[in-house]
Amino acid sequence: GRLQVDEQLWMARHLLAPGDAKAALRYVQPIITQRDAHAGRVRAEALMLAGQALRDLGNPDNAINSFAEVIAIGKGFELEARLELAKTNMLAGDDEEALAMYQGLTASPDIPSDVAARAHFDSGTIYRRQAERKSRAGDEVGAAELYEKARESFNMLTILYDLPVLSPLPELGFIEAAEVTAELEGVLRAVNFYNRLASHQTYGSGPYGQYAKAMSELIGGRKSVALQMLKLLQRAEGLDARLSERVSSQLKAMEGGG
Repeated sequence: GRLQVDEQLWMARHLLAPGDAKAALRYVQPIITQRDAHAGRVRAEALMLAGQALRDLGNPDNAINSFAEVIAIGKGFELEARLELAKTNMLAGDDEEALAMYQGLTASPDIPSDVAARAHFDSGTIYRRQAERKSRAGDEVGAAELYEKARESFNMLTILYDLPVLSPLPELGFIEAAEVTAELEGVLRAVNFYNRLASHQTYGSGPYGQYAKAMSELIGGRKSVALQMLKLLQRAEGLDARLSERVSSQLKAMEGGG
């Protein structure tokens, strides 16, 4: 038989997570085209999922239109849609538009912490990317200014949004802040962030804490200890891609005599 609307939305959500955007889109498209039958919240959610799928399929313009319509409908997905809209602008390379949107999502105290945390993290990511660009172009003063802004954004996650429910953003915030500090002031000053993460009561014993301990050992000149810890981490199951990439590149650098 035919799927109910809520089943179609459920299917789309489940297909998007592992990255099957094409299939997800097939489930929400009929809901969106039947404008009269599906209004309000159902339509808003369908457009929300369609926007994410379209973005994943490399179609940012249509994704932006979908998110804009969700915001216009105003049925409870607006904040999520504003976040996704900012992220889509960021991925499309429109940094200034994205930063302005993220600022709107961090400026007000009544924005939920999960939304504000993601906005701070993505803002930091943009500033860091801009700083790296300036640095490559030989503009060290401009780069330092942007690295400072990046550190401010990431640091917010280690202070205001250091909540286990937001994991892994706080842990990544510590690591990003450490890496940006290394760019600004050298690796010895970055140890502070690694140590805070390594001794953290919630994350210290987890994979991010282990990575931070390894980095702290490495900076302290205890390369063989760091190497053992990183190799153990590399064998761990289910690491977030952002962490496993770091582990691999550190190991590559160390084993390549770096």
